[in-house]
Amino acid sequence: MEGSRLSPVLVTVLVIVIAVAIIVAMGIVSVPVGHVGLVIRFGGIDRMIYPGHPNIVIPGLEKTEFIDTRENSIEFDAATFSKQQQDVKISITIIYMLDRSKVGEMYKTIGTRDKVEKKLILPKSEHILKTVVSEYPTDMVHRNRNEISEKVISYLKKEIPEAVSIVAVNLKNITFSEEYTKAIEDKQRAEQMALKAEYDRQRALKEKEIAQIQGEAEKIRQQNIGAALTPLVIQNKWINKWDGKMPQVVTGDSGSLIYNMQNMGR
Repeated sequence: MEGSRLSPVLVTVLVIVIAVAIIVAMGIVSVPVGHVGLVIRFGGIDRMIYPGHPNIVIPGLEKTEFIDTRENSIEFDAATFSKQQQDVKISITIIYMLDRSKVGEMYKTIGTRDKVEKKLILPKSEHILKTVVSEYPTDMVHRNRNEISEKVISYLKKEIPEAVSIVAVNLKNITFSEEYTKAIEDKQRAEQMALKAEYDRQRALKEKEIAQIQGEAEKIRQQNIGAALTPLVIQNKWINKWDGKMPQVVTGDSGSLIYNMQNMGR
């Protein structure tokens, strides 16, 4: 009798234990690496939980919102103007991460990470980029893109919550209007033609100078040769070239008498 009376009690205890085990199992939360867990109760943050150990929440009463705090990037295209009001298009990449110790406050004021990107980082970055680029002449935008990036980072840090840490700002694909691009190309082409013309002019001057120096050198050489050709030298050169044969015909001093040297030997 007594054993049968205990059976319902044991059953009840087992049911309660199993129910508690199920509830506990459902309430065990593991936070992914690189995330922070926000335990929400009655619409507000009750506590923050972190990776590395199991955490328990009360099912039905509490829910968990995971916030990724790892480094992430946002890329978008911005249309802006230079100091001379020329159209400038820039692809900008914002690399940032979240400070996990300040995620709770960020969630209270702004919301999830997606909302932080769409409502805060994107509009602030675009506005700041336009402001900074407008300070530079058109032809200096591309040359100073690293400086522009540093300024954007500096201004962003002042205008966004401390929970958002800006790692880097990269600018690429900087382009201008077709009219401006054509004007730049025409200018470069004209400068190249001017450089070529100057090069050709300098080359012609050098060639003329070289020709003049060579002419003077040849003139001096001829003068030296002429000075060296004395009658004795000329006679020696004639003797060196003589083949040993007597001339067949010799004219007199006046050129009126002609002697046949072969007949004189007979």
